[in-house]
Amino acid sequence: MSQIRVLLLTSSCATSGSSDSVAPSLGLYRLRHNLVHHGIDCDVIDQQLTTDGEIFSRLDNTAYDIIGISVTHWMMESDLTLLWALRDIVQHSGHDAMFIAGGQSAAMNAQVWLENGFDLVVLGYAEATLLKICQHHGQRGNRSIHERFQNVAGVAFLDQNNQKIVNPTGPLGRDEFLQWSTDAEIKIPYIDYWRYVGDRATHILTFNNRSFIVKNARLYTSSRCLAKCGYCSSAESFFKATQEGSAPFFMLNAEEVYQLIVNHVNTYGAQAFSFNDEDFLVGNRIGIQRIFELCERIIISKNEGILPNDLKFSCQTRITDFLTLGADRKRHINRPLIQIMKDAGFHNISLGVETFSDRLLQCPSVNKSYMNTHDIHSVLNNMMDLGLFPTINLILGIPETCEDDLRLTIQSALHYLSMPCQISSVIYMRSFPGAPLWNAPGYPTMDKCWTHPKTGHCVKIPAYYCMHDPDMASLFDKLEEITNEELHLLRIANGWNDSRLLFRTATAIATFSAIAKWIKSSELVTQTAHLMQNMANI
Repeated sequence: MSQIRVLLLTSSCATSGSSDSVAPSLGLYRLRHNLVHHGIDCDVIDQQLTTDGEIFSRLDNTAYDIIGISVTHWMMESDLTLLWALRDIVQHSGHDAMFIAGGQSAAMNAQVWLENGFDLVVLGYAEATLLKICQHHGQRGNRSIHERFQNVAGVAFLDQNNQKIVNPTGPLGRDEFLQWSTDAEIKIPYIDYWRYVGDRATHILTFNNRSFIVKNARLYTSSRCLAKCGYCSSAESFFKATQEGSAPFFMLNAEEVYQLIVNHVNTYGAQAFSFNDEDFLVGNRIGIQRIFELCERIIISKNEGILPNDLKFSCQTRITDFLTLGADRKRHINRPLIQIMKDAGFHNISLGVETFSDRLLQCPSVNKSYMNTHDIHSVLNNMMDLGLFPTINLILGIPETCEDDLRLTIQSALHYLSMPCQISSVIYMRSFPGAPLWNAPGYPTMDKCWTHPKTGHCVKIPAYYCMHDPDMASLFDKLEEITNEELHLLRIANGWNDSRLLFRTATAIATFSAIAKWIKSSELVTQTAHLMQNMANI
């Protein structure tokens, strides 16, 4: 076992933009920790911090037995291109290495990854599985992949007839999830990421009263999201595809989350935390009770000097988590919840708004019929009234969108930008394997083509859902291109080179500006130009 060497790499998605969300891949560092604990050499390379040349040089100088990539559907082209570049290097070195794919995309779309160059796909929470893979690889002899792994749980591979074989894992248990989430012995090289962010940060990252803190750590406190948004593959479909039996929901309790915070402050010197759960407040009674208990614990600890008084927190959650059912059977804003989060030091709440169109909220692609725009405006206004500045997450390219929906969403977003708050928008509704909308009738996709370097075969990769309205389709065919032109002008105005980090609100405003010009709305053009000028004047 001591002779096995493993290399784990992040997806190319880490290098696909220059946003301010540079952060470590916690899963890969957990995998490394487990392997090293069992006497196996393991390196992690994060493509955010490393060039292709440095990766290739590492392979030239080190003979790895297993090379794993945490792939993403979003960057499948780049991930497959990297895979084959690494395969060529290994082949020329004369060394034998096995290539494995991991992550949600690998599990949900295993057939495609296996057919195009990977030997094995790991499923689910993969610490135990990767250790078994190392053990079996060390005893490989002349046996084929399917002969070696036919009885190993938590993997997918192609058999001798090129048919996919899936060996699911057992159901995730609370003890396993607790160990995955809270292991204090895992060492994350936060200092490398903080140095990277600090070297590229500018004053523009504080635009619109934003609190930007370089020394920010990431935490996960629940096993999955309970919502079933049409476009999202992060819910229970992942567990159904990777494990036997049902997919129970697990969450850390308030004391367990608090101990994680204390550990990261004491171990790394973290000055802020991002709770990266899709829905940190969970949206049920237990989840709301947890956040009250956690905030009370944080407030007491700050008063006692256990935690720094200026320690900040951010999270992602849902609009309806801030609504409570009153005695009149009507929904009301939970102002005590907003207030205690503000008092505890939450400086940003990222909310899945998606659109300011009631019609679109009801559409299958969004599937948020449990809320309406009245709820959205009520929550946002109450948050800002209590001094808590939200980030509004928007999807502009919802397939059913017409010009009126788009105009309404941009007008509403610009209104909140003036209050002020933050906006994070994506141009397209991306298609992800496992989402309810994936392969749904009536929702065609715009596909990319990746050409296999050995066979010349074109692999079609669904990228995003097509717009139903022809006029909107014409706009969105060009929108990424003209948004980049707007961002280029913003960089010139600020004297930034391409290595400087852009915050998400800047990208959103640039997109709004591009749309305003396309639909010839003089009012929106004036408003976005004013915001662009404000950024240039900072």
